[in-house]
Amino acid sequence: MPDKPISEKEWQKRVKAWAKARGWMIQRTDYSPYSTPGWPDLVLCRPESKEILFVELKSNKGALRPEQEVWLRALEACDLEVYVWHPYDEKQVLAMLT
Repeated sequence: MPDKPISEKEWQKRVKAWAKARGWMIQRTDYSPYSTPGWPDLVLCRPESKEILFVELKSNKGALRPEQEVWLRALEACDLEVYVWHPYDEKQVLAMLT
């Protein structure tokens, strides 16, 4: 029987748990009607290693909205680390958070 697809909500829960367990600080704007649309789901920060990641989380079939693409490109243009993570990226995500 194939694995049940992981929702974006469940994927976010997993990523946040992994990050927290590995010493990352986590910023998530759960609901902000006054913010500019498209801001990444998570900002992960690990001060002791001077790392900061901007992460958009998607289900395996999820696609970026145009306003998300604009934000991610803008952050990349500032030489910041920007990622789009899907559940099929699990091994890569875990390695990056370690």
